[in-house]
Amino acid sequence: MFKIGIYSVSIVSNLYHMRRVSIVFKEVFKDIPISLTFSPSDNGKYNLDDWWFIDEIKLILSEYLKIICYLIRY
Repeated sequence: MFKIGIYSVSIVSNLYHMRRVSIVFKEVFKDIPISLTFSPSDNGKYNLDDWWFIDEIKLILSEYLKIICYLIRY
């Protein structure tokens, strides 16, 4: 627990980069006994039904590239 009494945090982000957000936040709070809850927002930018369209594939691949870069850098 922090000195200010925070026991849990809810993190809201876009669905298409929630995986990267969760990796980063879990690393940042790894030594702090705090409960993390992740909740994707619905902004309409990412469509699970159309994942195979070129724009969606680019979005997905860019997120995986960002995850790899983060893991290499940190």
